[in-house]
Amino acid sequence: MRASPDVEKKLGVSYADLDELLRTADIVSLHLPLLPQTQGIINAARIAAMKPGAVLINCARGGLVDEAALVDALKAGRLFGAGIDAFSVEPPAGSPLLELENTVVTSHLAGATLDNFSGIVARAVENTKSVLRGGALPKTDVVIVPERKVPVV
Repeated sequence: MRASPDVEKKLGVSYADLDELLRTADIVSLHLPLLPQTQGIINAARIAAMKPGAVLINCARGGLVDEAALVDALKAGRLFGAGIDAFSVEPPAGSPLLELENTVVTSHLAGATLDNFSGIVARAVENTKSVLRGGALPKTDVVIVPERKVPVV
């Protein structure tokens, strides 16, 4: 959704479509949901079109970025670096992004902000109450470690 010209002027910004932004931005930071229309939005063609020396940061969801194409661009020195908080496969065991010196990775914690902390705590309390009553945890709150096939809560 584009801001009105008055808002753009007030903020000192101007609208650019995604492809123009990728060609000109020094830093691209992703903050959007993973939906069918955003799956792979930063694909190999868009990574190749990014401004040389740019930095790509994904603080949103795995699946938005073609990670293999990102690895290639980082190894080739085409992009200066990347910051990755969410991977297409989590945990990201074996991901080449974990080995690159020009990549900073975090453990999917970009959403840990002051404004959503109370919601996280409330969900943890409800999950605890459910387990104590003999109930199950929501499937989205259970991680299976592939090597152990044991739920990690």
